[in-house]
Amino acid sequence: MANIKNILVKDACIIIDLIELDLLDVFLSLDYIVITSQSVVKEITDEAQAESLANHIKANNIQKENDGELSDILNLMQKHTGISYADATVLELSLRIDATLLSADKLLRKAGKNEGTTICGTLWVIKELYMSKIINSAVAITKINQLTQINTRIPVTLCKNLIKEIEQHQTTYHIN
Repeated sequence: MANIKNILVKDACIIIDLIELDLLDVFLSLDYIVITSQSVVKEITDEAQAESLANHIKANNIQKENDGELSDILNLMQKHTGISYADATVLELSLRIDATLLSADKLLRKAGKNEGTTICGTLWVIKELYMSKIINSAVAITKINQLTQINTRIPVTLCKNLIKEIEQHQTTYHIN
């Protein structure tokens, strides 16, 4: 289909993280086509989060695709024990359209890696926003620290490494 860098498939945890970090609108300003599955949309049960997602779908900032073939989804679930039906729908979608999978879910990320899919997470989104100069270093670092509070499963080491990378980039940028 399209260039893998231009299409991103999101699972529920990324959508929730970005809404909670107040970064979803900002992220959607980047030049990417963002898609999710019908089953992931149904997974968002918090009323405010569901409304935010629905508004973005209505505005066509996020495309909602029907779930793929049931047999393909069930095969992925059987092959990758522990992933949910909704997770299997976004994995199937990313494979079908050759797209990057945005997920913070450990099992889904492992399944995607085993399937050969490019996988990125919430930290990648923050870094992308920083590198695109949409948010500054102070905002990026604040959002990374907030992420560790709202998503306790995120590896703290990765967060600290990204903070260091941003601080070093900022120092290098100001010196040059």
